[in-house]
Amino acid sequence: WKQSWGDDDGCTVKVVNLDFSIMAEDLEELFLDVAGDSLEKVWVDYDNTDRSLGTGGARFASSAVAGKAVSRFSGVVIEGKAIHISVEACSPQAGLSVTRVVSAGKRGRVPW
Repeated sequence: WKQSWGDDDGCTVKVVNLDFSIMAEDLEELFLDVAGDSLEKVWVDYDNTDRSLGTGGARFASSAVAGKAVSRFSGVVIEGKAIHISVEACSPQAGLSVTRVVSAGKRGRVPW
């Protein structure tokens, strides 16, 4: 993604490789350090038996703060696992182009 971050209508980041014991409150505590009032929402993904999938995300009011969170926390070890954070989606005002892995190692353009 583009490395210049500006003020806009926000971005969502995806967090992967979470330990199964990590809860949304843990992610909120992590991101509040850089986001403050810009943190709009955090979540952890669960399957239909309420078992964590090891993934989650956060929504930030500004792409600048989302970029700061990605830079600061991607690769950080939490509960023995290095988490990986990437920009998942940004509002059109953000002007960020995001390419992600769509399946089996193939890269594709994701229309938002």
